[in-house]
Amino acid sequence: MKSRRQAYGKVATELSLKSDRALRALLERATPTASGIGGRTSRVRLAETTVLVKEIRLTDKERLARIGGPPDDDELGARASGRTSR
Repeated sequence: MKSRRQAYGKVATELSLKSDRALRALLERATPTASGIGGRTSRVRLAETTVLVKEIRLTDKERLARIGGPPDDDELGARASGRTSR
């Protein structure tokens, strides 16, 4: 059984190597688990580890800073937690 630190390191490395397009594709294949006021949650398999993904909308300020233009209502931000499933 691999340690949590090893799993975290592998997941972090794999995420950092993915392009925006590859991250979006990964999220589109994610298995939805819940949806609520705070956003949607899903699970993905990455680096031989199940990872919880929390999708949240970017603020207008974040969208403007990222793309340098007016916000797009369809553009979502996503943050993958460093926590892994048991």
